[in-house]
Amino acid sequence: MTKHTRAIHIDFHTPDGVYDFGSEFSAAEFAQTLSDAKVKYVTAFAQCNFGYAYFKTEIGIPYPTMKGDMLRDIIKECHARGIKVNAYINVGINNAQADKHIDWCRVNANGQIYSGNVKENWQHRSMCYNTPYREFLLSMIEEIATKTDCDGIFCDCMGCSRCYCPACLKKMREQGIDIKDDDATLKFYYDSLLSLGRDIRAVVPKNKDLVLSGVPQDYSVPVAGQTHFEIESLPGGFGGWSHDYIGPQASYQRNICPDSLYMSGRFHASWGDFGGIKEKASMENDLFDALIYNIGFSIGDHMNPRNGLIKPLYKTIGEVFTKAEFYEKYTEGAKYCADIGVVRNKIAHNLPYLADEHYGANRILTELGYTFDIINEDMDFSKYKLLILPDNVILTDTLKEKIQEHISKNKGLISSAYSLYNKKENKFMLDEYDFITPCGLDEDTATCYKFTDEAYGDTSIDFSDYALGVLMKAKNEEDVVAKRIEHYCDDRWDRPYFDYRWIDHHLYTYLPPSGKSSYDAVVLNKNICHIGFELFGGYHRHAAVFHKQLLDSIIKKFMLDPVIKKEELPSTSKVSLTETDSYKLLNIKVTYPEPRGKWFKIVEEHNSILPGKKVKVLGKFSEIKCVETGNDVSFEFDGTYTTITLPEIVGFGMFMLK
Repeated sequence: MTKHTRAIHIDFHTPDGVYDFGSEFSAAEFAQTLSDAKVKYVTAFAQCNFGYAYFKTEIGIPYPTMKGDMLRDIIKECHARGIKVNAYINVGINNAQADKHIDWCRVNANGQIYSGNVKENWQHRSMCYNTPYREFLLSMIEEIATKTDCDGIFCDCMGCSRCYCPACLKKMREQGIDIKDDDATLKFYYDSLLSLGRDIRAVVPKNKDLVLSGVPQDYSVPVAGQTHFEIESLPGGFGGWSHDYIGPQASYQRNICPDSLYMSGRFHASWGDFGGIKEKASMENDLFDALIYNIGFSIGDHMNPRNGLIKPLYKTIGEVFTKAEFYEKYTEGAKYCADIGVVRNKIAHNLPYLADEHYGANRILTELGYTFDIINEDMDFSKYKLLILPDNVILTDTLKEKIQEHISKNKGLISSAYSLYNKKENKFMLDEYDFITPCGLDEDTATCYKFTDEAYGDTSIDFSDYALGVLMKAKNEEDVVAKRIEHYCDDRWDRPYFDYRWIDHHLYTYLPPSGKSSYDAVVLNKNICHIGFELFGGYHRHAAVFHKQLLDSIIKKFMLDPVIKKEELPSTSKVSLTETDSYKLLNIKVTYPEPRGKWFKIVEEHNSILPGKKVKVLGKFSEIKCVETGNDVSFEFDGTYTTITLPEIVGFGMFMLK
């Protein structure tokens, strides 16, 4: 059950110089504005990244021109209207304390405490968790959690990077860590981060929410006691996000903690863009994504320190949240249905949270209409009809056992590139891959692949792979799905018309395929298929439709009964299926952003699909209704699938199947 939804996250990093701070602010008006907009939960500001507190504190530094007790007043007024308040504190950045205690700052390997350019005024300093800052921070968090009547704590910017300050150097020497060993020094600080998470949970009462933004998801819940996730994802042009960010994050995190929020924003560009107001359709687009992924919804805002919230904006937010409230009646207690498990290794100090291959897998499977979770080796594999191991999955003992059990049940397994492959020993690490002879790493400038069987694709075309991988040969020719095709020349310096702007790991321009083939590109034996190149990371980078068609043909070979068949819906649409004890919900999102300008993808109005399009859902149903209208929807059962004839859908449609 989704606990948190219809939330507002107030971003309130206020630099020096606001001489009339709070002069026109009313906590009662603030809370009433939220209440009128149907807000259930708000993250308000206890201490920002400038290091200023927004309440009367005995430990921190109040904002210089603040009068009164802003945070406590907000909590009081919000509670009077039934709105819960999470108190925000920036953990990793605190300029005010850095000014007072330069010895509390992180130090990089060059002995610098500043990141960025000080002269150009784009820089910051991060605080080290192994200095006395740790004690200050824990005292500050405990004061907020126990003396402001807040409902929880939101700890932000809890990043992990190597530190060579005197405190860290001393601890590393005591632990016998070689500071020249980059992996060991990163692991040291990673452990420091996890330890801080546990210490924060110890000072925050158990009955209060806790969000540890920056602590790896795999550990923040079981190790540090995080209560729910808030997936920060601004789909504007800046900030490192995009509309593709939320999908893989939600698909992974919902299996770690069932209570998650999509934290979008009302900003056009990024946090702190006071005048960047998104269109209502754009906010609804993000709500629809939350519904597709079966998680709660939050909108980020940035309050003006003089006079508070923008009331016309909250009229729009209220309309969006009214729509969210309507859907909650149906989504309460619903669980996401997934056919495919996309496997990744459990997060470690030297692995990214999510990599190119996870974003590529999310995109390619969503476009094809398959339902999936991203899972690690500690999760339950038994419920998935098919496993996909994209590009770089390392075999662990736990993973080996679960994969072999999956294969033994005659379920399909698709891997690609370096997954389950030992580069040093040039071998696949599972005995079940003995139908392939590995031949080392592919270091050619570029190659293509060519299908050997029309069941998988056009056998007359050489398709570029755009990505590196593993050289391999099938032991039996009948297992070959596609051959690896070499080019006439591979010496990039001998190429005419060479252009340095085109340098990449895997060039392909002006290299005609020779038709010669020494190795295989795709090999399939029984219920296992290995794709020799990085199909998933490559799709994230190049979005080649023929890569998607290749994957689709293999999935259809292994999985004959997906819960949804997208049929006539466009590739830009998203579909999902959720279920409760009494019904299922088919969710269809047709709104998609349009690239505009240099950086942005914009939703100004909703896209639509015309009536009469068909989609199939596995199983037999006696009644199907459109949730938005309550109208019956036409359908027919063919013995396996129910084919639904859809009405017109503008933006998003939800259909109840009984």
